Amino acid sequence: GSDAPEPKVRQYERQLHTGPLPYPVLWTREAHRAQAKAMLPDGARYLIFAPCANWPPKEWPLDDYRELGRHMLREGGLCTDYRPVII
Repeated sequence: GSDAPEPKVRQYERQLHTGPLPYPVLWTREAHRAQAKAMLPDGARYLIFAPCANWPPKEWPLDDYRELGRHMLREGGLCTDYRPVII
């Protein structure tokens, strides 16, 4: 672990002495990109929820995500005009 404000890939390079590593890439097809753009058009604001973690103690119960979403998206909340997206 590290508290350094840098991408994880750079932390791995330093700690594992690997030299430059490529950033992760998500390989998609043009059809996937078109479908995503249709579902998530440019210009909208999105509040992204990713209810998963790489370690069970970091995982939240689903009800906690629901409560966070209600709080953030409520009238007068921090993200009132955002669209929620679960990935």
